[in-house]
Amino acid sequence: MLAYLNPYCLTKFYVLNDYFLVKFYEIESLESYPRLEFDQVYPDDLHYDIYKKIKNLKGKVNLKDVPAAISVTDKAVTDFNHGKSFKLYNPLEEASELYTEMAKLDIFNEESLMRFVARYGLPLDYYFRRPKDIQEEESDEEINNNILFGYMDLLLFYEELAKYKKIFNIWKSIRTDNKSELYAIRDEFRSSAHKSLTIAKKNFFEEYFENSEYAEEYYNLEDEEAEKYESLISYVEKHAPKEELDNIKFEHSMWELWQKNKDVPLIENAKQYLIILINNQNMGKPSFHLKTGDIVPAIAFNNLIEVAYYQLSRAMTNNTDLRACEKCGAFFEVTHGSRKYCPPLLGTKRSTCENSNSQKAKRKRKRKKERE
Repeated sequence: MLAYLNPYCLTKFYVLNDYFLVKFYEIESLESYPRLEFDQVYPDDLHYDIYKKIKNLKGKVNLKDVPAAISVTDKAVTDFNHGKSFKLYNPLEEASELYTEMAKLDIFNEESLMRFVARYGLPLDYYFRRPKDIQEEESDEEINNNILFGYMDLLLFYEELAKYKKIFNIWKSIRTDNKSELYAIRDEFRSSAHKSLTIAKKNFFEEYFENSEYAEEYYNLEDEEAEKYESLISYVEKHAPKEELDNIKFEHSMWELWQKNKDVPLIENAKQYLIILINNQNMGKPSFHLKTGDIVPAIAFNNLIEVAYYQLSRAMTNNTDLRACEKCGAFFEVTHGSRKYCPPLLGTKRSTCENSNSQKAKRKRKRKKERE
């Protein structure tokens, strides 16, 4: 598995000079637009929370000043097309801190987001596709070695960021052995497993009873009740003969994993839940590369979210320690025991947090000296 190796990175990312926020009233179409027209309920509720907050900013849908996207300026694109030099970086060699920096991002905090984009570029393309959207026959597309994103649907990115932060925070709770957070993770694992089982049962029963004598009566009330997770199960259990129900053999992987892990120690329980969540994410495409005549493992990425998940997977398999920065309080990867601050960021040689604390200490010493 590539996570145990040190693969050659086939993908580099461009960062242009100028990015700006695009408001909803400035655009004609956006993939996230239809989601604002009605409430959606998702199994993990992450997407629902994003759009609910947008709709509740002023008690109703008011998009006048809400940022919808981030774009590069026309001038930056023109300069790029005319061959002007821009930052191009290898995320595995030059930005090993990217996965912890992405975890710091605050959803709906424009300043936090724009600082990240100015340093690392846009995390996603406008045409972002989730794992479930990628068809099997498309998996062998030609690798784009140097990637430039010029436009990003901001709400779709927030959805992906919410999922990433959730997964990262589970790992953080494991590495810091935070008991209260681990208990909460166990409760969430149980709740998610039950909800997943219920949805799967609903789908199973719908198919099982589609041609049964109960089908017509059930589908006549579908408009009112069938969208509720429990409705079909309750209806079937009420109407179907007990012997039919006893003959139904149903298994669901997440529920089975919960049953096997519900009584294990907290950390083991959290690790199992973490594995379930991260296994559903893209972490890059394993490949190979010819380097100085030798075939070496390689990996390609489609966006920075994949890079962050890959870096997180490396931290997981290496049992990398996390520590809270003494300046900003955010967690960073401990590369040596004496590190107290967030690591240097892409393009810098010294930690921003360490430098800030150092400058603060100098000013304090100066004021003390002036008073003496």
